[in-house]
Amino acid sequence: MNILEVFTVADHLNSLKQLSIKAGPAKKDSCPFYQLGARNFFFKLEAIARIFRETINEPYYDKIYNSIKLTEDALGQYDYQKVLADEFVNDGRLPDGFRTYFKNAETKGLNQLNLHLEENGWIPDANVKCDTLLLAYSDKATIDSNDFLPSYLKYLSGYIQKLEKNFREGKTDPEKIEEGVHELRRKLRWISIYTQVSGGIIQLTTKNKSNGINKKYLDPSILNSPFMKVPHAPKGLKTISIHIENFAALSWIINELGVYKDQGLRLEAINRACLETVKPDAANKIQSILNPEEISLDRISEKVRKITTGFFNEDKILSRILDDLKQ
Repeated sequence: MNILEVFTVADHLNSLKQLSIKAGPAKKDSCPFYQLGARNFFFKLEAIARIFRETINEPYYDKIYNSIKLTEDALGQYDYQKVLADEFVNDGRLPDGFRTYFKNAETKGLNQLNLHLEENGWIPDANVKCDTLLLAYSDKATIDSNDFLPSYLKYLSGYIQKLEKNFREGKTDPEKIEEGVHELRRKLRWISIYTQVSGGIIQLTTKNKSNGINKKYLDPSILNSPFMKVPHAPKGLKTISIHIENFAALSWIINELGVYKDQGLRLEAINRACLETVKPDAANKIQSILNPEEISLDRISEKVRKITTGFFNEDKILSRILDDLKQ
């Protein structure tokens, strides 16, 4: 079985074809391509390009990766602007200048996104773009999936080891929301996404139960989440197994960091808008409306430091996953 049959690049690109047709051309006040969930498919295609560039041909797949990442970043940037605008623009308790600040940012972001999607062939019809990308992904990916497994396992192990080492050496700064909290969450989330795009190569197991796991990681909301469901392995496919408790812990930390990342980015946006649009007295009133619990960036950093220290150093979750990969 060829690795493209396992990683199902064609399926993700076909989904984007259909989505682009349904979305149609750019609109003045919206981006249907974004609204229909295109970003999810870009995450998957980006993950596959990341894997292939590290296991098959780095220079070749690096170009594909950069192309996909550029559009995923554009969708992500607009998503950030839209979430803020949706919360603040129609809130009549807030000053007009403050609300206009977020409306203008969202409008500018929408125009930039639509222009990017048009110039890069994603709207109004992504057929040519997707067919070109499928040929690009396929050109070097001629290896059998079972022959591919050792290099994939080596890459996964190396990726996790580097992530663990960087945390131990203090290269993750919880004082910084974007460069610290958000970046760490991104790197952890790739492990989860790799599981989803690997077509069943990575399986979750309950055999030989992993001992001593902190019960907080096994919350039903985590165990029953869509991120705990992995693709079924086709017959004859060699697989890697990760204990379900360890993978649940990974999902837990990704979820928790997501909460703190959103809180931090929201607070930073409020602070910037206050500085640029209102006087100190009005800023204090806005803060009392939008941040009644007086959450601070320092408090967010403190909480992030606590949960990440527990995850990496005390509970050694990544070390547990590495042990799983060795079996």
